[in-house]
Amino acid sequence: MKAAVITYPGTSGGQTSRDLLEKLGFEVDMVKSSDRLDQDLDLLLLADGSAYGGAVRPGAIASLDPISQDIKDFADQGKVVIGLGNGFQILTELNLLPGYFMKNPNLSYISKMVKVETKPDYLVTDHNPIDLFISNKQASYRLSDQDLSQLEANDQVLMTYQDDETNSSHAIAGVTNKENNVFGLMPLLDRHQDKDITSDLGLRLTRDILKEKGLV
Repeated sequence: MKAAVITYPGTSGGQTSRDLLEKLGFEVDMVKSSDRLDQDLDLLLLADGSAYGGAVRPGAIASLDPISQDIKDFADQGKVVIGLGNGFQILTELNLLPGYFMKNPNLSYISKMVKVETKPDYLVTDHNPIDLFISNKQASYRLSDQDLSQLEANDQVLMTYQDDETNSSHAIAGVTNKENNVFGLMPLLDRHQDKDITSDLGLRLTRDILKEKGLV
């Protein structure tokens, strides 16, 4: 299987995202946002890390880059796209996922381990809730009443915060699109791939997502 990690000016999570996918058996290309996308791929991962410094809105400038249409075309083919942290924000700016992001309460930068509940019978681990790392100043994920109702009706919510410090709609920490091929998660799964450092929960959760899609 072949994957690409998409990086933008300011992206800091490119290498850890690459390591994550390589541990799952993927051949991984690092692709800059100024490049065009090779469509002979099975998976795209938009890494975390303040693309363009989060100027204007996180992901807003990134969405104007040449690679954006390629990402949309890739998703429209039903192929899997994952966005972690800032990558999730970029996916909302590309209108591949609903909603938008605002600054955290009190304009606080939240960089810590948080407890999240994963979707029942999906992304299964040994226990729930689980501890995952988030690091973002604008992690407050907001949805209109209509989008929120559709997400919940279509079972598109992947995970929620147990104690939500971000003031996200219904404490949502991760979602998928209606077609279930575009995934956005604020917890940084790439920081959880080694039990000797943090945990291997990110590796296991990513494997569960991709296993359902037949990619591992």
